[in-house]
Amino acid sequence: MVEVNHKGKMFFTTPNDLNRFRANTFSTKEPDTSEWIDQISENSIFLGHWR
Repeated sequence: MVEVNHKGKMFFTTPNDLNRFRANTFSTKEPDTSEWIDQISENSIFLGHWR
């Protein structure tokens, strides 16, 4: 599990080095997703699952 600070705390499950790298570079590699997440209201919980 990786904690990423991006206008608050986000947690990513990181079962391997590639996932850990992607989580740690999330803010710069995924600007559109980051912008979308910024629109979620404060104190909300977002659960996502990717395969």
